[in-house]
Amino acid sequence: MYKKLIPLILLLSLLLSLPVSAADSGAGTMLYTTGEVIAPGLEAVSAVYAGENGTMQAGYSLELAPDSTVFPIMMACDTMYGGMDLETAVAYTRSQGYNVVAAVNTAFFTGASVPIGLVVEEGRLRSSGDGMNAMAIMNDGSYYASPGPQVRFELSSPAWGEETMELQYLNKALESDDIYIFTNDFSTVSTRVTDLVWAVRMRITDGDFALGGTVTMEVIETLPYGPNVPLQEGEVVLTARENGANGALFGKFYLGTTVTIDIQCSDEKLLDARYVTGCGEILAENGKLTEESSWFSFNEGQHPRTLVGWRSDGTLVLYVADGRRSGYAEGLTLRMAGEEMLRRACQTVVNMDGGGSAVLGIRLPGEWVVEPMNRPSEGVTRQCAAYLMLVTDAVSDGVPRYWHLAENGSFLLPNQKLALHTFATDKGLYPTLAEGQDLLYSTKAGVTHVPVFTAPEQGGRHTVQIFGGGASGSGELRVITHPTELTVTFADGKPLRDLTVVNGQKLDLNITASHYGVPIFADETCVTYESDLPLGKADENGVFTVHTLAGLSGHLTVHVADREYTIRLTVVNSPTDIRDHRMKGALDLYMK
Repeated sequence: MYKKLIPLILLLSLLLSLPVSAADSGAGTMLYTTGEVIAPGLEAVSAVYAGENGTMQAGYSLELAPDSTVFPIMMACDTMYGGMDLETAVAYTRSQGYNVVAAVNTAFFTGASVPIGLVVEEGRLRSSGDGMNAMAIMNDGSYYASPGPQVRFELSSPAWGEETMELQYLNKALESDDIYIFTNDFSTVSTRVTDLVWAVRMRITDGDFALGGTVTMEVIETLPYGPNVPLQEGEVVLTARENGANGALFGKFYLGTTVTIDIQCSDEKLLDARYVTGCGEILAENGKLTEESSWFSFNEGQHPRTLVGWRSDGTLVLYVADGRRSGYAEGLTLRMAGEEMLRRACQTVVNMDGGGSAVLGIRLPGEWVVEPMNRPSEGVTRQCAAYLMLVTDAVSDGVPRYWHLAENGSFLLPNQKLALHTFATDKGLYPTLAEGQDLLYSTKAGVTHVPVFTAPEQGGRHTVQIFGGGASGSGELRVITHPTELTVTFADGKPLRDLTVVNGQKLDLNITASHYGVPIFADETCVTYESDLPLGKADENGVFTVHTLAGLSGHLTVHVADREYTIRLTVVNSPTDIRDHRMKGALDLYMK
Protein backbone atom coordinates (compact mmCIF):
# COMPACT_ATOMS: atom_id res chain seq x y z
CA MET A 1 0.00 0.00 0.00
CA TYR A 2 1.31 3.47 -0.85
CA LYS A 3 2.01 5.83 1.99
CA LYS A 4 -0.20 8.84 1.39
CA LEU A 5 1.26 11.54 3.64
CA ILE A 6 5.01 11.98 3.21
CA PRO A 7 6.46 10.92 6.58
CA LEU A 8 8.57 13.80 7.85
CA ILE A 9 10.66 11.43 9.94
CA LEU A 10 12.11 10.06 6.70
CA LEU A 11 12.17 13.32 4.80
CA LEU A 12 14.03 15.20 7.47
CA SER A 13 16.71 12.53 7.64
CA LEU A 14 17.51 13.47 4.03
CA LEU A 15 18.09 17.14 4.79
CA LEU A 16 21.77 17.91 4.38
CA SER A 17 21.64 21.66 4.85
CA LEU A 18 19.16 24.48 5.25
CA PRO A 19 19.49 28.16 4.48
CA VAL A 20 20.19 30.25 7.54
CA SER A 21 17.60 32.98 7.81
CA ALA A 22 15.73 34.88 10.44
CA ALA A 23 12.71 32.90 11.59
CA ASP A 24 9.24 34.11 10.77
CA SER A 25 6.73 34.21 13.59
CA GLY A 26 5.67 30.88 15.03
CA ALA A 27 7.66 27.73 14.39
CA GLY A 28 10.02 29.46 11.94
CA THR A 29 10.32 30.11 8.24
CA MET A 30 8.02 27.60 6.58
CA LEU A 31 9.92 25.68 3.90
CA TYR A 32 7.04 23.55 2.64
CA THR A 33 3.85 21.79 3.66
CA THR A 34 2.28 18.54 2.54
CA GLY A 35 -1.46 17.97 2.81
CA GLU A 36 -3.71 14.92 2.64
CA VAL A 37 -7.51 14.99 2.53
CA ILE A 38 -8.62 12.39 5.07
CA ALA A 39 -12.33 12.95 4.51
CA PRO A 40 -14.48 15.78 3.18
CA GLY A 41 -13.81 18.70 5.51
CA LEU A 42 -10.82 17.06 7.21
CA GLU A 43 -7.24 17.61 6.06
CA ALA A 44 -3.93 16.52 7.57
CA VAL A 45 -0.98 18.84 7.02
CA SER A 46 2.69 18.27 7.80
CA ALA A 47 5.16 21.15 7.72
CA VAL A 48 8.92 21.69 7.81
CA TYR A 49 10.36 24.96 9.09
CA ALA A 50 13.80 26.57 9.26
CA GLY A 51 14.50 28.36 12.51
CA GLU A 52 17.27 30.72 13.52
CA ASN A 53 20.90 29.61 13.20
CA GLY A 54 20.00 26.69 10.96
CA THR A 55 17.75 24.95 13.50
CA MET A 56 14.82 22.90 12.29
CA GLN A 57 11.25 22.27 13.30
CA ALA A 58 8.55 19.79 12.29
CA GLY A 59 4.84 20.21 12.89
CA TYR A 60 1.69 18.22 12.16
CA SER A 61 -1.88 19.44 12.14
CA LEU A 62 -5.45 18.44 11.44
CA GLU A 63 -7.98 20.98 10.18
CA LEU A 64 -11.64 20.05 10.69
CA ALA A 65 -14.32 22.11 8.96
CA PRO A 66 -17.65 22.53 10.83
CA ASP A 67 -19.62 20.84 8.02
CA SER A 68 -17.48 17.69 7.90
CA THR A 69 -18.97 14.24 8.51
CA VAL A 70 -16.14 13.85 11.03
CA PHE A 71 -16.67 15.50 14.42
CA PRO A 72 -14.77 15.83 17.73
CA ILE A 73 -15.42 14.17 21.06
CA MET A 74 -13.34 14.06 24.25
CA MET A 75 -12.44 10.86 26.05
CA ALA A 76 -10.63 10.65 29.41
CA CYS A 77 -9.97 6.91 29.11
CA ASP A 78 -12.14 4.26 30.76
CA THR A 79 -11.34 5.58 34.26
CA MET A 80 -9.61 8.68 35.62
CA TYR A 81 -6.88 6.55 37.19
CA GLY A 82 -4.18 4.99 35.04
CA GLY A 83 -4.30 6.64 31.61
CA MET A 84 -3.85 5.03 28.20
CA ASP A 85 -1.39 5.28 25.34
CA LEU A 86 -2.66 6.26 21.89
CA GLU A 87 -3.28 2.73 20.64
CA THR A 88 -5.15 1.68 23.78
CA ALA A 89 -7.19 4.89 23.90
CA VAL A 90 -8.29 4.46 20.29
CA ALA A 91 -9.23 0.83 20.96
CA TYR A 92 -11.25 1.88 24.02
CA THR A 93 -13.05 4.61 22.07
CA ARG A 94 -13.92 2.10 19.36
CA SER A 95 -15.27 -0.24 22.01
CA GLN A 96 -17.73 2.53 22.90
CA GLY A 97 -19.12 2.39 19.37
CA TYR A 98 -17.15 5.19 17.71
CA ASN A 99 -15.44 5.03 14.32
CA VAL A 100 -12.14 6.77 15.18
CA VAL A 101 -10.35 8.73 12.47
CA ALA A 102 -7.75 10.65 14.50
CA ALA A 103 -6.72 11.56 18.04
CA VAL A 104 -4.61 14.10 19.91
CA ASN A 105 -3.67 14.18 23.60
CA THR A 106 -5.17 16.92 25.73
CA ALA A 107 -5.22 17.21 29.55
CA PHE A 108 -2.28 17.60 31.90
CA PHE A 109 -2.18 14.84 34.53
CA THR A 110 -0.64 13.64 37.80
CA GLY A 111 1.85 10.83 38.29
CA ALA A 112 -0.98 8.28 38.33
CA SER A 113 -2.22 9.70 34.98
CA VAL A 114 -5.23 11.28 36.70
CA PRO A 115 -6.35 14.37 34.72
CA ILE A 116 -5.74 17.58 36.61
CA GLY A 117 -8.49 19.57 34.94
CA LEU A 118 -12.23 19.30 34.48
CA VAL A 119 -13.69 16.27 32.67
CA VAL A 120 -17.18 16.28 31.14
CA GLU A 121 -18.26 13.64 28.63
CA GLU A 122 -21.67 13.63 26.93
CA GLY A 123 -22.78 16.19 29.56
CA ARG A 124 -21.73 13.91 32.43
CA LEU A 125 -19.27 15.24 35.01
CA ARG A 126 -16.55 12.65 35.53
CA SER A 127 -13.91 14.69 37.39
CA SER A 128 -13.63 18.15 38.98
CA GLY A 129 -11.32 20.85 37.71
CA ASP A 130 -9.07 22.23 40.47
CA GLY A 131 -9.47 25.70 38.94
CA MET A 132 -7.48 24.81 35.83
CA ASN A 133 -8.38 26.37 32.49
CA ALA A 134 -10.72 24.30 30.36
CA MET A 135 -11.70 23.78 26.74
CA ALA A 136 -15.28 22.85 25.93
CA ILE A 137 -17.21 21.51 22.96
CA MET A 138 -20.64 23.05 23.37
CA ASN A 139 -23.98 21.39 22.64
CA ASP A 140 -24.33 23.51 19.49
CA GLY A 141 -20.95 22.24 18.19
CA SER A 142 -19.03 25.45 18.90
CA TYR A 143 -15.83 25.65 20.97
CA TYR A 144 -15.15 27.62 24.11
CA ALA A 145 -12.13 28.34 26.34
CA SER A 146 -13.01 28.80 30.00
CA PRO A 147 -10.53 30.64 32.26
CA GLY A 148 -10.12 28.75 35.54
CA PRO A 149 -13.64 27.42 36.16
CA GLN A 150 -14.33 26.44 39.76
CA VAL A 151 -16.58 23.48 40.59
CA ARG A 152 -18.05 23.10 44.06
CA PHE A 153 -20.13 20.32 45.60
CA GLU A 154 -22.54 21.42 48.33
CA LEU A 155 -23.77 18.56 50.51
CA SER A 156 -26.95 18.83 52.55
CA SER A 157 -29.20 16.45 54.48
CA PRO A 158 -32.51 16.69 56.34
CA ALA A 159 -30.63 15.22 59.30
CA TRP A 160 -28.28 18.26 59.37
CA GLY A 161 -30.90 20.96 59.44
CA GLU A 162 -29.55 24.18 57.88
CA GLU A 163 -25.95 22.99 57.91
CA THR A 164 -24.18 22.20 54.64
CA MET A 165 -20.80 20.82 53.67
CA GLU A 166 -18.82 22.23 50.72
CA LEU A 167 -16.36 19.99 48.87
CA GLN A 168 -14.22 20.57 45.75
CA TYR A 169 -12.69 17.22 44.68
CA LEU A 170 -14.44 14.63 42.53
CA ASN A 171 -12.46 11.64 41.29
CA LYS A 172 -9.02 13.09 42.02
CA ALA A 173 -6.15 11.24 43.69
CA LEU A 174 -6.31 11.90 47.45
CA GLU A 175 -3.44 14.30 48.13
CA SER A 176 -4.68 16.58 50.94
CA ASP A 177 -6.75 16.56 54.13
CA ASP A 178 -9.89 17.58 52.24
CA ILE A 179 -12.88 15.31 51.80
CA TYR A 180 -12.88 13.66 48.39
CA ILE A 181 -15.81 12.29 46.37
CA PHE A 182 -15.24 9.08 44.43
CA THR A 183 -17.32 7.14 41.91
CA ASN A 184 -16.32 4.22 39.75
CA ASP A 185 -15.41 6.77 37.06
CA PHE A 186 -12.21 7.13 39.07
CA SER A 187 -11.42 3.42 39.16
CA THR A 188 -13.36 0.19 38.75
CA VAL A 189 -11.26 -1.22 41.59
CA SER A 190 -11.07 1.18 44.53
CA THR A 191 -10.25 4.69 45.71
CA ARG A 192 -6.55 3.78 45.40
CA VAL A 193 -5.80 5.34 48.80
CA THR A 194 -2.95 3.96 50.91
CA ASP A 195 -3.42 6.27 53.93
CA LEU A 196 -5.72 5.41 56.83
CA VAL A 197 -9.04 7.10 56.07
CA TRP A 198 -12.63 7.22 57.13
CA ALA A 199 -15.15 6.60 54.40
CA VAL A 200 -18.89 6.69 53.75
CA ARG A 201 -20.53 4.58 51.04
CA MET A 202 -23.75 5.93 49.55
CA ARG A 203 -26.13 4.58 46.92
CA ILE A 204 -27.42 7.02 44.26
CA THR A 205 -31.19 7.17 44.38
CA ASP A 206 -31.79 10.04 41.95
CA GLY A 207 -29.91 12.28 39.54
CA ASP A 208 -26.44 12.06 38.02
CA PHE A 209 -23.23 14.03 38.16
CA ALA A 210 -23.48 17.03 35.82
CA LEU A 211 -22.50 20.69 36.05
CA GLY A 212 -25.48 22.45 37.62
CA GLY A 213 -27.05 19.11 38.50
CA THR A 214 -28.21 17.43 41.71
CA VAL A 215 -27.50 13.93 43.02
CA THR A 216 -29.51 12.35 45.85
CA MET A 217 -27.99 9.43 47.82
CA GLU A 218 -28.60 7.14 50.77
CA VAL A 219 -25.87 6.19 53.23
CA ILE A 220 -25.39 2.40 53.14
CA GLU A 221 -22.11 1.91 55.03
CA THR A 222 -19.73 3.84 57.29
CA LEU A 223 -16.09 2.79 57.52
CA PRO A 224 -14.22 4.50 60.40
CA TYR A 225 -10.69 3.19 59.74
CA GLY A 226 -8.94 1.71 56.76
CA PRO A 227 -7.15 2.38 53.45
CA ASN A 228 -8.75 2.24 49.98
CA VAL A 229 -12.44 1.48 49.54
CA PRO A 230 -14.00 -0.54 46.68
CA LEU A 231 -15.93 1.50 44.11
CA GLN A 232 -19.17 0.09 42.72
CA GLU A 233 -21.37 1.29 39.87
CA GLY A 234 -24.22 3.47 41.11
CA GLU A 235 -22.45 4.28 44.37
CA VAL A 236 -20.55 7.26 45.80
CA VAL A 237 -17.76 7.13 48.38
CA LEU A 238 -16.81 10.10 50.56
CA THR A 239 -13.43 9.76 52.19
CA ALA A 240 -10.81 11.78 54.06
CA ARG A 241 -7.70 11.07 56.10
CA GLU A 242 -8.68 9.68 59.49
CA ASN A 243 -6.35 11.96 61.43
CA GLY A 244 -6.86 15.01 59.19
CA ALA A 245 -8.70 18.27 59.75
CA ASN A 246 -12.01 16.78 58.58
CA GLY A 247 -11.94 13.71 60.77
CA ALA A 248 -14.77 14.96 63.00
CA LEU A 249 -17.18 15.27 60.06
CA PHE A 250 -17.39 11.48 59.82
CA GLY A 251 -19.87 11.52 62.68
CA LYS A 252 -22.46 13.39 60.58
CA PHE A 253 -23.22 10.31 58.46
CA TYR A 254 -25.57 7.58 59.70
CA LEU A 255 -26.93 4.50 57.94
CA GLY A 256 -30.09 5.35 56.03
CA THR A 257 -29.40 9.10 56.01
CA THR A 258 -30.37 10.94 52.80
CA VAL A 259 -27.63 13.20 51.42
CA THR A 260 -27.97 15.57 48.44
CA ILE A 261 -25.12 17.00 46.35
CA ASP A 262 -25.72 20.26 44.47
CA ILE A 263 -23.04 20.72 41.78
CA GLN A 264 -22.15 24.34 41.11
CA CYS A 265 -19.84 25.81 38.45
CA SER A 266 -18.43 29.33 38.47
CA ASP A 267 -18.63 29.52 34.65
CA GLU A 268 -22.30 29.20 33.72
CA LYS A 269 -21.44 28.79 30.02
CA LEU A 270 -20.06 25.34 30.85
CA LEU A 271 -23.53 24.21 31.91
CA ASP A 272 -24.27 23.99 28.17
CA ALA A 273 -21.12 22.00 27.36
CA ARG A 274 -21.24 18.51 25.93
CA TYR A 275 -17.52 17.84 26.46
CA VAL A 276 -14.94 19.57 28.65
CA THR A 277 -11.26 18.86 29.17
CA GLY A 278 -8.70 20.65 31.27
CA CYS A 279 -6.05 22.64 29.43
CA GLY A 280 -3.06 24.81 30.13
CA GLU A 281 -2.68 28.42 29.05
CA ILE A 282 -5.22 30.21 26.90
CA LEU A 283 -2.55 31.51 24.55
CA ALA A 284 -4.75 33.57 22.24
CA GLU A 285 -8.20 35.12 22.19
CA ASN A 286 -9.84 37.19 19.46
CA GLY A 287 -6.90 36.54 17.17
CA LYS A 288 -4.29 38.01 19.53
CA LEU A 289 -1.88 36.53 22.06
CA THR A 290 -2.96 36.88 25.68
CA GLU A 291 -0.77 38.54 28.28
CA GLU A 292 2.26 36.32 28.89
CA SER A 293 2.19 37.09 32.62
CA SER A 294 -0.97 34.94 32.78
CA TRP A 295 0.86 31.90 31.40
CA PHE A 296 1.83 29.56 34.17
CA SER A 297 3.39 26.31 32.97
CA PHE A 298 6.23 25.02 30.87
CA ASN A 299 6.99 28.53 29.66
CA GLU A 300 10.78 28.47 29.45
CA GLY A 301 12.63 26.86 26.58
CA GLN A 302 11.58 24.95 23.48
CA HIS A 303 9.65 21.71 23.95
CA PRO A 304 7.22 19.47 22.07
CA ARG A 305 3.77 21.06 22.17
CA THR A 306 0.15 20.06 21.70
CA LEU A 307 -2.17 22.93 20.77
CA VAL A 308 -5.85 23.26 19.96
CA GLY A 309 -7.34 26.30 18.27
CA TRP A 310 -10.36 27.34 16.30
CA ARG A 311 -11.07 29.89 13.59
CA SER A 312 -13.92 32.35 13.29
CA ASP A 313 -15.68 30.07 10.78
CA GLY A 314 -15.73 27.19 13.28
CA THR A 315 -12.79 25.24 11.83
CA LEU A 316 -10.99 23.27 14.53
CA VAL A 317 -7.18 23.08 14.29
CA LEU A 318 -5.21 20.40 16.16
CA TYR A 319 -1.45 20.92 16.09
CA VAL A 320 1.51 18.98 17.47
CA ALA A 321 5.05 20.32 17.27
CA ASP A 322 7.84 17.82 17.81
CA GLY A 323 10.89 18.72 19.85
CA ARG A 324 13.89 17.65 21.93
CA ARG A 325 15.47 16.06 18.86
CA SER A 326 18.45 17.99 17.55
CA GLY A 327 18.69 18.10 13.76
CA TYR A 328 15.01 17.23 13.39
CA ALA A 329 12.90 19.38 15.72
CA GLU A 330 14.00 21.67 18.52
CA GLY A 331 10.50 22.32 19.86
CA LEU A 332 8.60 25.56 20.49
CA THR A 333 8.35 28.07 23.30
CA LEU A 334 4.82 28.98 24.33
CA ARG A 335 5.09 32.26 22.44
CA MET A 336 6.26 30.48 19.30
CA ALA A 337 3.41 27.99 19.71
CA GLY A 338 0.79 30.72 20.05
CA GLU A 339 2.18 32.64 17.08
CA GLU A 340 2.18 29.49 14.94
CA MET A 341 -1.51 28.94 15.63
CA LEU A 342 -2.27 32.59 14.84
CA ARG A 343 -0.42 32.11 11.56
CA ARG A 344 -2.91 29.31 10.93
CA ALA A 345 -5.74 31.85 11.34
CA CYS A 346 -6.92 30.62 14.75
CA GLN A 347 -8.84 33.14 16.84
CA THR A 348 -8.60 31.18 20.11
CA VAL A 349 -5.68 28.93 21.09
CA VAL A 350 -5.24 26.69 24.14
CA ASN A 351 -2.13 24.86 25.24
CA MET A 352 -2.49 21.17 26.03
CA ASP A 353 -0.04 18.77 27.67
CA GLY A 354 3.22 18.76 25.72
CA GLY A 355 6.64 17.25 26.22
CA GLY A 356 6.71 13.47 25.94
CA SER A 357 2.90 13.41 25.94
CA ALA A 358 2.53 15.29 22.64
CA VAL A 359 1.06 12.92 20.05
CA LEU A 360 -1.14 13.25 16.97
CA GLY A 361 -2.52 10.02 15.55
CA ILE A 362 -4.26 9.71 12.18
CA ARG A 363 -5.83 6.86 10.22
CA LEU A 364 -4.59 7.84 6.79
CA PRO A 365 -6.63 6.88 3.72
CA GLY A 366 -5.89 3.28 2.78
CA GLU A 367 -4.84 2.37 6.34
CA TRP A 368 -6.75 0.36 8.94
CA VAL A 369 -5.25 1.71 12.16
CA VAL A 370 -4.58 5.09 13.76
CA GLU A 371 -0.82 5.68 13.89
CA PRO A 372 1.27 8.54 15.31
CA MET A 373 2.21 11.02 12.60
CA ASN A 374 4.63 12.92 14.80
CA ARG A 375 7.74 11.62 16.51
CA PRO A 376 7.19 11.52 20.30
CA SER A 377 10.29 12.74 22.11
CA GLU A 378 10.60 9.60 24.25
CA GLY A 379 10.48 7.28 21.24
CA VAL A 380 7.16 5.76 22.31
CA THR A 381 3.68 7.11 23.01
CA ARG A 382 3.09 7.93 26.66
CA GLN A 383 0.20 6.90 28.92
CA CYS A 384 -1.89 10.08 28.75
CA ALA A 385 -4.97 11.01 30.75
CA ALA A 386 -7.28 12.30 28.01
CA TYR A 387 -7.67 12.67 24.26
CA LEU A 388 -9.64 14.65 21.76
CA MET A 389 -10.88 12.12 19.23
CA LEU A 390 -12.11 12.81 15.72
CA VAL A 391 -14.82 10.30 14.89
CA THR A 392 -17.56 9.68 12.36
CA ASP A 393 -20.98 8.07 12.61
CA ALA A 394 -20.54 6.57 9.15
CA VAL A 395 -20.33 2.77 9.11
CA SER A 396 -18.01 0.92 6.75
CA ASP A 397 -19.94 -0.70 3.89
CA GLY A 398 -17.20 -1.61 1.40
CA VAL A 399 -18.63 0.62 -1.35
CA PRO A 400 -16.14 3.12 -2.86
CA ARG A 401 -17.05 6.62 -1.76
CA TYR A 402 -13.79 8.60 -1.90
CA TRP A 403 -10.87 8.38 -4.33
CA HIS A 404 -7.33 9.06 -3.12
CA LEU A 405 -4.14 9.70 -5.04
CA ALA A 406 -1.27 7.39 -4.05
CA GLU A 407 1.28 9.94 -5.30
CA ASN A 408 -0.26 12.75 -3.23
CA GLY A 409 2.37 15.23 -2.08
CA SER A 410 4.98 14.18 -4.65
CA PHE A 411 7.44 16.74 -5.99
CA LEU A 412 8.12 16.88 -9.76
CA LEU A 413 10.29 18.87 -12.14
CA PRO A 414 8.64 20.78 -14.98
CA ASN A 415 7.66 18.67 -18.01
CA GLN A 416 8.00 15.41 -16.07
CA LYS A 417 5.35 12.75 -16.59
CA LEU A 418 4.11 10.89 -13.53
CA ALA A 419 1.90 7.79 -13.72
CA LEU A 420 -0.96 8.15 -11.24
CA HIS A 421 -2.38 5.41 -9.04
CA THR A 422 -5.63 5.62 -7.13
CA PHE A 423 -7.33 3.72 -4.34
CA ALA A 424 -10.68 4.07 -2.63
CA THR A 425 -12.19 4.29 0.83
CA ASP A 426 -15.82 3.75 1.75
CA LYS A 427 -18.13 6.05 3.70
CA GLY A 428 -16.63 4.75 6.95
CA LEU A 429 -13.21 5.89 5.61
CA TYR A 430 -11.88 2.33 5.50
CA PRO A 431 -10.01 0.85 2.48
CA THR A 432 -12.12 -0.94 -0.07
CA LEU A 433 -11.53 -2.71 -3.39
CA ALA A 434 -12.33 -0.65 -6.48
CA GLU A 435 -10.83 -2.47 -9.45
CA GLY A 436 -11.85 -1.90 -13.05
CA GLN A 437 -13.27 1.58 -12.55
CA ASP A 438 -13.20 3.99 -15.49
CA LEU A 439 -11.90 7.18 -13.86
CA LEU A 440 -11.66 10.77 -14.99
CA TYR A 441 -8.69 12.92 -13.97
CA SER A 442 -9.16 16.69 -13.98
CA THR A 443 -6.30 19.20 -13.81
CA LYS A 444 -5.70 22.73 -15.07
CA ALA A 445 -4.69 21.12 -18.37
CA GLY A 446 -8.15 19.59 -18.79
CA VAL A 447 -10.00 16.31 -18.22
CA THR A 448 -8.65 12.95 -19.32
CA HIS A 449 -9.06 9.21 -18.76
CA VAL A 450 -5.27 8.75 -18.97
CA PRO A 451 -3.78 8.39 -15.47
CA VAL A 452 -0.65 10.42 -16.25
CA PHE A 453 0.18 13.89 -14.94
CA THR A 454 2.47 16.07 -17.05
CA ALA A 455 4.07 18.75 -14.91
CA PRO A 456 3.64 22.22 -16.38
CA GLU A 457 6.42 24.77 -16.70
CA GLN A 458 5.16 26.91 -13.86
CA GLY A 459 5.93 25.81 -10.33
CA GLY A 460 3.57 25.52 -7.39
CA ARG A 461 0.77 23.27 -6.23
CA HIS A 462 -1.43 21.46 -8.72
CA THR A 463 -4.64 19.69 -7.78
CA VAL A 464 -5.69 16.45 -9.45
CA GLN A 465 -9.41 15.73 -9.10
CA ILE A 466 -10.65 12.17 -9.54
CA PHE A 467 -14.16 11.08 -10.52
CA GLY A 468 -15.78 7.76 -11.34
CA GLY A 469 -17.93 4.92 -10.05
CA GLY A 470 -20.07 7.22 -7.93
CA ALA A 471 -17.03 8.37 -5.94
CA SER A 472 -14.77 11.42 -6.07
CA GLY A 473 -11.61 12.74 -4.50
CA SER A 474 -8.47 14.71 -5.12
CA GLY A 475 -4.74 14.85 -4.57
CA GLU A 476 -2.03 17.45 -4.80
CA LEU A 477 1.30 17.47 -6.64
CA ARG A 478 4.05 20.07 -6.33
CA VAL A 479 6.07 21.26 -9.33
CA ILE A 480 9.54 22.44 -8.30
CA THR A 481 11.34 24.76 -10.68
CA HIS A 482 14.37 25.37 -8.46
CA PRO A 483 15.60 22.27 -6.55
CA THR A 484 17.66 23.09 -3.49
CA GLU A 485 20.03 20.15 -3.95
CA LEU A 486 21.49 17.86 -6.58
CA THR A 487 23.62 14.89 -5.56
CA VAL A 488 25.41 12.22 -7.56
CA THR A 489 26.42 9.01 -5.79
CA PHE A 490 27.30 5.39 -6.34
CA ALA A 491 25.15 2.66 -4.81
CA ASP A 492 26.84 3.16 -1.42
CA GLY A 493 25.20 6.58 -1.19
CA LYS A 494 28.43 8.53 -0.76
CA PRO A 495 28.64 11.81 -2.70
CA LEU A 496 30.84 11.42 -5.76
CA ARG A 497 33.37 14.12 -6.65
CA ASP A 498 36.36 12.25 -8.11
CA LEU A 499 36.01 9.16 -10.31
CA THR A 500 38.39 6.94 -12.24
CA VAL A 501 36.71 5.07 -15.12
CA VAL A 502 37.56 2.59 -17.87
CA ASN A 503 37.27 3.85 -21.40
CA GLY A 504 34.00 2.60 -22.89
CA GLN A 505 32.19 2.14 -19.58
CA LYS A 506 28.61 3.21 -18.93
CA LEU A 507 28.41 5.09 -15.68
CA ASP A 508 26.43 3.54 -12.83
CA LEU A 509 25.32 6.71 -11.08
CA ASN A 510 22.49 7.66 -8.76
CA ILE A 511 21.32 11.20 -9.58
CA THR A 512 18.94 12.74 -7.03
CA ALA A 513 17.37 16.17 -7.15
CA SER A 514 15.61 17.24 -3.96
CA HIS A 515 13.84 20.22 -2.46
CA TYR A 516 14.74 20.78 1.17
CA GLY A 517 15.38 17.08 1.54
CA VAL A 518 12.31 15.84 -0.34
CA PRO A 519 13.27 13.76 -3.41
CA ILE A 520 11.87 15.15 -6.65
CA PHE A 521 10.40 12.72 -9.14
CA ALA A 522 12.42 12.82 -12.38
CA ASP A 523 13.37 10.54 -15.24
CA GLU A 524 16.39 10.38 -17.53
CA THR A 525 15.02 13.05 -19.86
CA CYS A 526 15.67 15.73 -17.24
CA VAL A 527 19.42 15.01 -17.09
CA THR A 528 21.96 16.68 -19.36
CA TYR A 529 25.74 16.44 -19.32
CA GLU A 530 28.53 18.89 -20.04
CA SER A 531 32.27 18.23 -20.10
CA ASP A 532 35.34 20.39 -20.59
CA LEU A 533 36.94 17.64 -22.73
CA PRO A 534 35.41 15.15 -25.20
CA LEU A 535 34.83 12.52 -22.53
CA GLY A 536 31.86 10.75 -24.11
CA LYS A 537 28.15 11.22 -24.68
CA ALA A 538 24.71 10.28 -23.43
CA ASP A 539 22.30 8.17 -25.49
CA GLU A 540 18.55 8.72 -25.94
CA ASN A 541 17.93 7.01 -22.58
CA GLY A 542 20.20 9.44 -20.72
CA VAL A 543 22.96 6.85 -20.11
CA PHE A 544 26.43 8.43 -20.28
CA THR A 545 29.17 6.32 -21.87
CA VAL A 546 32.81 7.29 -21.43
CA HIS A 547 34.50 7.39 -24.83
CA THR A 548 37.83 9.16 -25.12
CA LEU A 549 41.59 8.59 -24.99
CA ALA A 550 42.95 6.73 -22.02
CA GLY A 551 44.95 8.88 -19.69
CA LEU A 552 42.83 11.99 -20.11
CA SER A 553 41.35 13.80 -17.13
CA GLY A 554 38.49 16.26 -17.21
CA HIS A 555 35.27 17.35 -15.59
CA LEU A 556 31.80 15.98 -16.19
CA THR A 557 28.98 18.27 -15.07
CA VAL A 558 25.48 16.85 -14.46
CA HIS A 559 22.60 19.31 -14.98
CA VAL A 560 19.07 18.90 -13.59
CA ALA A 561 16.86 21.98 -13.90
CA ASP A 562 18.97 24.92 -12.67
CA ARG A 563 21.24 22.78 -10.46
CA GLU A 564 24.54 21.27 -11.44
CA TYR A 565 26.96 18.77 -9.98
CA THR A 566 30.57 18.39 -11.22
CA ILE A 567 32.68 15.22 -11.09
CA ARG A 568 36.38 15.02 -11.96
CA LEU A 569 36.90 12.06 -14.33
CA THR A 570 40.14 10.21 -15.00
CA VAL A 571 40.06 7.69 -17.87
CA VAL A 572 42.20 4.50 -17.79
CA ASN A 573 42.61 1.45 -20.03
CA SER A 574 41.92 -1.45 -17.66
CA PRO A 575 39.50 -2.30 -14.84
CA THR A 576 42.49 -3.39 -12.78
CA ASP A 577 43.33 0.28 -12.47
CA ILE A 578 40.07 1.03 -10.68
CA ARG A 579 39.72 -1.83 -8.22
CA ASP A 580 37.87 0.41 -5.79
CA HIS A 581 35.07 1.23 -8.22
CA ARG A 582 32.20 -0.87 -9.52
CA MET A 583 30.64 -0.36 -12.97
CA LYS A 584 27.33 -2.08 -13.58
CA GLY A 585 26.34 -0.71 -16.96
CA ALA A 586 23.35 1.61 -16.58
CA LEU A 587 22.49 5.00 -15.20
CA ASP A 588 20.29 4.51 -12.13
CA LEU A 589 18.37 7.74 -11.91
CA TYR A 590 16.39 8.11 -8.69
CA MET A 591 12.76 7.14 -9.23
CA LYS A 592 10.24 8.07 -6.58
